[in-house]
Amino acid sequence: MVGRSSELITELRKIDHDKIDQIVLEILAAKRVYICGNGGSALNAQHFESDLQSLKIDATCLDNNAARITAITNDFGWENLYTIQLFNVKPGDLLIIFTVHGSTGKMYGDKWSQNLAKATILAKNSGAKVVVISGNLGGSIAELADYALICLSGDVDVVEPFHSALCHDICARIKDAGAKLDNSNN
Repeated sequence: MVGRSSELITELRKIDHDKIDQIVLEILAAKRVYICGNGGSALNAQHFESDLQSLKIDATCLDNNAARITAITNDFGWENLYTIQLFNVKPGDLLIIFTVHGSTGKMYGDKWSQNLAKATILAKNSGAKVVVISGNLGGSIAELADYALICLSGDVDVVEPFHSALCHDICARIKDAGAKLDNSNN
């Protein structure tokens, strides 16, 4: 049996470290960080929100409230789940999207994750910056983003742990940046 860990390690070795540093600077400069994703990517988004809040970053995960999610989906449709919640997004804010497939492909006759695509467009049109952390070559959402970190695999068993590892790396870099700032003030 061959596991997915060797493919995951290969993908992690391809990471653009300069781009991660740029994303860290965007997170540190943001007035507010919004985070979202569908399915397992929602769990990565929730975990990332928690880690960022621990670092005193104003972060809000749009996937945390089941009552709100079901009400919005019922009243406005799944495709509007995130745009309804991003009513207050503005310049200086940052939207971070996690997606395994990047809104690529068709499922039941519709494109996947149109809620993520619509959120990306709304954020960009509102003057916010967008980071997409994706698999499957990035998909259409990554093309719209200011920054995209992409795992080339389309295999959920590779992409989701790739996303998790990136989140921990980003948080470690934020901690390091904070430590450097604290030391420079002495």
